[in-house]
Amino acid sequence: MSGIAGIVRLDGGPVDRALLEKMADFQAFRGPHGRRVWSKGSTGFVHTLSKLSDDDAPAPQPATLEGKVWITAHARIDAQAELIAALRGRGREVPSGSSDAELLLHAYQVWGERCLEHVIGDFTFAIWDSREQRLFCAVDHFGIRPFYYARVGATLAFSNTLDCVRLLASVSEKLDDTAVGDFLLFGYYVDLDRTIYSDIRRIPRAHRLIASRDRVEVRRYWEMVEDDELDDSDPAAFVEEFKLRLLNATRDRLRTRNVAVFMSGGLDSTLVTASAVKAMRERDKPWTITPFTTVFRELIADDEEVYARAAAEHLGLELHLQSGDDFALFDWASPGHRRPPEPPDDPSWGDYIRSMAEVARVAPLVLTGWEGDEPLRAWLPGHWRRLIRSGRWARLFRDLSWYVRNEKGPPPIGARTALVRMRRLVPAALPDWLAPDFARRAGLAERWAEFRYVQARAYYAGSRQRYLERVPWAGVFNGDDAGWLGFPLETAHPLMDLRVIAWLARVPAIPWCSNKRLFLDAAREMLPEKIIDRAKTPLSGDPAEVVFRRRSIQLPSGVRARALQSDYVVSGALFDSTGAVRTDQPLDSRAQAISLFAWLDKGRNDTMSHDARPNDAEAKPCQEAL
Repeated sequence: MSGIAGIVRLDGGPVDRALLEKMADFQAFRGPHGRRVWSKGSTGFVHTLSKLSDDDAPAPQPATLEGKVWITAHARIDAQAELIAALRGRGREVPSGSSDAELLLHAYQVWGERCLEHVIGDFTFAIWDSREQRLFCAVDHFGIRPFYYARVGATLAFSNTLDCVRLLASVSEKLDDTAVGDFLLFGYYVDLDRTIYSDIRRIPRAHRLIASRDRVEVRRYWEMVEDDELDDSDPAAFVEEFKLRLLNATRDRLRTRNVAVFMSGGLDSTLVTASAVKAMRERDKPWTITPFTTVFRELIADDEEVYARAAAEHLGLELHLQSGDDFALFDWASPGHRRPPEPPDDPSWGDYIRSMAEVARVAPLVLTGWEGDEPLRAWLPGHWRRLIRSGRWARLFRDLSWYVRNEKGPPPIGARTALVRMRRLVPAALPDWLAPDFARRAGLAERWAEFRYVQARAYYAGSRQRYLERVPWAGVFNGDDAGWLGFPLETAHPLMDLRVIAWLARVPAIPWCSNKRLFLDAAREMLPEKIIDRAKTPLSGDPAEVVFRRRSIQLPSGVRARALQSDYVVSGALFDSTGAVRTDQPLDSRAQAISLFAWLDKGRNDTMSHDARPNDAEAKPCQEAL
């Protein structure tokens, strides 16, 4: 939750202290428990502190150990005992109870740039090394914590809040055509370093940035590598190993005794909740875990409440229900709502913000099970062809036999499946509402074809590592971040722990990936049979599409005008002559375009003291709860 920001003059000129103070004020919503600005010569750092609870006592930042190397960080460093032991083994005196930022400084002092090989967790940070006159910044392995920066002339400004970087007067409002095209086509940016603004970039996941007088370089520091499958000859021990890894990941994230959790009636989130309950029961102080479940009673058929309630009762928790029925599409575009830093992909973004604010009033930390099953989902599609290509016939026969016996049918490896896969590799036409001139200028036809082909190839190539490199996790994590929410709420993903993901990426496909059998077996002693036996079923429909068909979309009049003035879409493709959203086509093919124009219209009179900054009505209730 904490806010970080900074400015470095690469030409050695003096940093603008007044601008640093302004950045600190802007980041107040992220850090209600402290504010500090440090500057010296050509460099200045900002930090606004947010504590999860009274038990959480991080050291003030910006911080230093000896006055030569300074840090501003939003970080949670995991496996601290192991890291401290490694540092002490290198002769470093590391006091017990060192803060996350101090551990990062110790690691940098010992290993320099290679410190990222020794730290894990969710982090984004900047280190100024006055000895080398160098800025060293990094983002965690999965990009859970954001880092935005802009280099304009000899000035480099950064923050974990995009709109904070925009405070720099020299940072233009010009949009990036490639980013706009990606958003319209996919709902996110294919290039992980892009933002909607031409002048502002973000450090991609598992990358670090180094800036000095003569260079600004961004480079990857970690990637998944192909590795041998794990030994599962002892299935019971194998399942216990997974449970222990998830438990340790959950323990590291529980830095407050008051926690919320997004718990559907499915397997992933209930497994995370059960691990959190087990970790909390190890403690000798009172604790509270509040599960939140979204339920639909009108828009679509939904039995989520039945399973979520069964899990909550089994774990001794009080379930908190949130209605998914009552929302208006694109209501965040109306006056009185905060403008998000970039166009949101979700047409019900306003309802999402309200639900997150409700969670923040209950607890400062919320756990999720989102996205953690990707390594299991990614493995089966190419597993059979991988065995055939490598000539592992005994293994192929064994796995086929198991699949037919347990899944009551043959696996999808026949000619029909191959034909379907080939069709998926053939690029579809661009949406007909995209303006041809813009599509040509941004190279969208080539980008569309290449992206679809690469995604499909990665999915069916038989390599979880290649597939996981393509998963657009940043789009999910954006919505968790305080810079998007407008109020402090820490979201943690135990299943996205590096120790868990890297291990899951080596799990044998059969039997553990089929219907997520590993998760099922891990949950057997932790959750009720109703959860274990539940068939995996998606939502019976798209709530946003149902709302689109039932209720009119009320948008400010300027949104249609923006669309008509734009060269991004064909005139009249989104709105009819009355200004209403056309209903003769599904919403899902045009939601991103409507969102883009609603976002542009909302920013037409944007000032950095109004729309871009979180308003008091949204931030204050959450801060009081914390």
